[in-house]
Amino acid sequence: MAALMRAWLVIGVGLFVSVFASRAVAQAPTLEQRAKLATGAFESSSSTPVEPTQLAPVVPGTPAFEKDPEKKRLWDVVKVLPILFYTPETSVGFGAGTLFQFRMPGADTKGRSSSVSLGAVYTLEKQTMAQLTPELRFGDDDYVLRLDLLGAEFPSRFYGIGNEPDQDRFDTFTDCYLRGELDLRMRPFAREHALGALYIGAHYSAAWSDVNDVRPSEADQPSMFDAVDDPGEHALLASGIGPSIAWDSRDGLNWPTGGSFIELKATEYAPAFGSDVHYRRLFVDARRYQPLWFSHILALRLVAQSVWGEVPFQRLPQLGGAGMFRGWYSGQLRGSRLIAVEAEYRVPLGQRWAVVAFGSAGRVSEHVRGMSPKGIHLAGGGGIRFSVDKRDRINIRLDLAYGDSLRPYLQFREAF
Repeated sequence: MAALMRAWLVIGVGLFVSVFASRAVAQAPTLEQRAKLATGAFESSSSTPVEPTQLAPVVPGTPAFEKDPEKKRLWDVVKVLPILFYTPETSVGFGAGTLFQFRMPGADTKGRSSSVSLGAVYTLEKQTMAQLTPELRFGDDDYVLRLDLLGAEFPSRFYGIGNEPDQDRFDTFTDCYLRGELDLRMRPFAREHALGALYIGAHYSAAWSDVNDVRPSEADQPSMFDAVDDPGEHALLASGIGPSIAWDSRDGLNWPTGGSFIELKATEYAPAFGSDVHYRRLFVDARRYQPLWFSHILALRLVAQSVWGEVPFQRLPQLGGAGMFRGWYSGQLRGSRLIAVEAEYRVPLGQRWAVVAFGSAGRVSEHVRGMSPKGIHLAGGGGIRFSVDKRDRINIRLDLAYGDSLRPYLQFREAF
C-alpha cells in the first residue's frame, strides 16, 4: 500500500511538473526570438498582459480556431474512434479512444501538431488498460513535452529469463500496474542549422507494479519464478530520472517517408527518487526511413538495451509483441542485455492503402559476452495498411508474422 501511495504521489508530481513546464515553455521565446534578443531587436512580452487564449490550445469555437484556415472542421482537430485490435497476448480487444490535435500558442503552422490521446480497452483475456498521452510542441518544435500515463490489470505469461525459452512452459500471472513517463526536450540550434535536428533533455520514469495469481501452465510443473529470485514478484515502485539526447529529422510522425530518428536515454532508479529498487538502464533506439522509387519506403530500426542492478523482471529488456519482434510472444525473450534489428519495406497503394513486408533478428543475454551471433532469433512477415486519416496518414495495420509460431496482429498505428 505504501508503494502504491508513493506511485500516485510521483505520478501526481509528474502531472504538476508537465502542466507547469508547458505553461513556462509556451511563454518562452523561440530560437528566432532569442537571436533577436541578442541584437536588442526583441522586446520582452513581460509588459504585455497575457490573454487567456494565449495559454490554451486552439480549439473549435474560439476566434483563434476560426482564423486557422486548415482547421475549420471538427474532425481535423478531434478524432473519436472505436478501438478494435487483436494480438496473441490479448486476443480480441475493444474500447474507445480520442485523438485531439492542435497547435500551441506561437507554434509554427507548418510544423508538427501537438496532440492529446486518451483511450481505454478491454480484452477477451480479461485485461483492462487505460492510457493518457499528451505531447506538446512549442515554437518550431523548439521544445517538446511528452507525458505518458498507463494503468492496467494485465494477465500475462512469464517464460523465465534467458534467450532459449520453452514455448510450452510458462507461468501465467496478473500484473496490476501504474506507469508514468515524462520527457522534456529542447532544440539548442535553429532548424536550418546543420544540427537543427538535435534535441537534448531529461526524463522521469515511475512504475508501480503488483503481481498476483501466479500459476504454472502445467499443474505438475514447478513455477518458473522458483528458478529466479526476482524483486518483481512483490509489490514495488521503480522510480528514476536521467538525461536524454535525440536526433529527429523525420518528415512525419505517423508514416515517415524520409529522415532519421535516434534516441539515447540513461536512467538511474534509486531510493533517492522514491524507488524500492536500485538499478541503471541504458537505452538506444535508432531508425532510418529511406525513400525509394515510386514512393516506396525502406524503414530500418536498431534497438539496444542494458540494465545493471536489482531489476524487476517486468523492467528487464524484452523482445516479442506487436511493437518489436512480431511473431514472438511479448516478453518471451527477456534478459539484462538486448540487441535487435528490424527492416520493413512499405509500398503505398494510393492515398489510403499500403502493403508491407518485414523481418527481424535479435537476442537477449545476461552478460555482454553472451551476445554471440549463434543465439540470434529471427522473425518476419507481411501486412496491409488502411489510413483513417489521409492527411496525417494514421494507419490501421493487419500483420501476419512468424517467429516461434504464426501470429496475427491487428493494431492502430505503425510498429515504428
